[in-house]
Amino acid sequence: MVLNSEQRRRYARNIHVEQLGLEGQARLLESSALVVGCGALGSLVAVQLAAAGVGRIGIADFDTVDLSNLQRQLFFTEEDTGESKSTLIRRAIEQRNSGVVVEEYQLLITEKVACNLFPSYDVVIDGSDNPATKAMTSRVCDDLSIPCVIGGVEALSGMILAQIPKNVSGAWEGRRSTAPINPATWASLFPSDSDNPSFSPCSIAGVLGPIPGVIASLQSLEAIKILAGVGRPLASRLLIFDGLATTFREIHL
Repeated sequence: MVLNSEQRRRYARNIHVEQLGLEGQARLLESSALVVGCGALGSLVAVQLAAAGVGRIGIADFDTVDLSNLQRQLFFTEEDTGESKSTLIRRAIEQRNSGVVVEEYQLLITEKVACNLFPSYDVVIDGSDNPATKAMTSRVCDDLSIPCVIGGVEALSGMILAQIPKNVSGAWEGRRSTAPINPATWASLFPSDSDNPSFSPCSIAGVLGPIPGVIASLQSLEAIKILAGVGRPLASRLLIFDGLATTFREIHL
């Protein structure tokens, strides 16, 4: 793909990054990503990926805006209360980058839906606030050999893991990434029926607003690296952020 003059201007700061360059930016423009959940994590991921130039973005969420969302879900306003989150994020993307194709799904992502929908995208990013949904996303992506990036937040902490399929396919075919291929999955670490889930929903444990901002930005970065085929994604490494101490810790899997 050859970038036109408008694209070169819009993505100039990306292109100036040596590890990405014109080739990496072209890959982003030709790629696709599905964001599951349009809450604190997913809303920021979707808009960041659109700003970075990911060519086609799917956004899936069945929820509406509540006043309690506004301390961390920064793309919504008081006037948006009761409105569809996915529709509002679609509009936010369209206002920021008209060159991105946005596909909106106002529905709950069940396993059946996921099996039909996920193969249409190069990478899946799970920003849901539900341990069972994250485990389901992990299992389906593993079964279908689709890369995914899963994050979770709780109170003053968060965690993130990238799953890279052993049999690299789709957007990864022929890429030059140095990512380790490892069978470790989110679902194997945090099964949905676990007595000790990976985290509690924000409605139970709460969360301080900047925490999902940190984790969502890392999810966006991981997705960009996967799609552009650069760097070393967080495959085989669970990254844990402690916001109270402002520290990161890696667990090698």
